[in-house]
Amino acid sequence: MKKKVIITGGGNGIGYEIAKEFLNMGHYVLAISRDVSKLLKLKNHPFGICIPLEMDLTKKYSYKKIEKILWKWMFVDILINNAGFLVKKNFDKLKDQDIYYSYEVNIFVPIKMIQLVKPYMGKNSHIVNIGSMGGIPNTKKFSGLSVYSSSKAALSNLTEVLAEEFKEEKNEPRVNCLALGAVQSKMLKKAFPCLYNSSISSKKMAKCIYSFSIEGNTFFNGKTIPISSSTN
Repeated sequence: MKKKVIITGGGNGIGYEIAKEFLNMGHYVLAISRDVSKLLKLKNHPFGICIPLEMDLTKKYSYKKIEKILWKWMFVDILINNAGFLVKKNFDKLKDQDIYYSYEVNIFVPIKMIQLVKPYMGKNSHIVNIGSMGGIPNTKKFSGLSVYSSSKAALSNLTEVLAEEFKEEKNEPRVNCLALGAVQSKMLKKAFPCLYNSSISSKKMAKCIYSFSIEGNTFFNGKTIPISSSTN
């Protein structure tokens, strides 16, 4: 059965690979990004239907673009809050803009997306928040990632609270968070430019996220699930 899927941060990296995975399996994909140049190549996909939407999710007025598509779709099966921002700076050198923008993208945008999309979802729908191993207590932490890791911790906590709240309502979606470990991507290079390589490619991780998005709500609700080859 074809599903209607919304992916934020779908213009590159893991988000782009997730979009391709859903399209390859014949689904409808609304892929949101500030840069849709790569996504435009998927508009004539042979199996699925791709709607590239160029917008900045930190701008409130942009959400009207999403609303127009929601009115046409009438229903959403899966929302994947994948958009993320990482700044690597020592704590004492963080500027207000670093802090505010990190929290805007990593936690406030998912909140706004869930508020917007949830009325179009049902009890079999699934909200998947893309978190980080750095946002899980008692896992290995890295210097310079205080704002990124703490904002992802907030996303994990939001997942738990919303799942509990939605249980009190009828026909509400399930909510889970995938805490990703190291994935070979631009973000990993930004965090560890000289020190780290990962055996997990964006394409491999996208396949895992795809499977979980389709089936994970059958088994999980309100959970943060580590997706990492590391034991830390």
